[in-house]
Amino acid sequence: MIRTKKEALDLLARKGVNIDLVVDVGAHFETEGLYSTWPKAHFVMIEPVPIHATALQELCQRLHSAEYLQAAAGAEVGELTLAFDPEAP
Repeated sequence: MIRTKKEALDLLARKGVNIDLVVDVGAHFETEGLYSTWPKAHFVMIEPVPIHATALQELCQRLHSAEYLQAAAGAEVGELTLAFDPEAP
């Protein structure tokens, strides 16, 4: 029985799923197992909350190929105001 994200990702890799590109939307916390399962993939991390920027930029430096974008998606092009609790985002 699969109990964690890492176990599910490991199963995919063992079944022959080879990933070249990972787009991690809402990347504010490192997704368990994602980066270690396919270490040679290119990772695009998208996260709108600015307090996570430093950690994600540091993660990009540790990976083989990665980039971080501070962005959000919506119905219209433009800027938005994002409200969040900095103590528990």
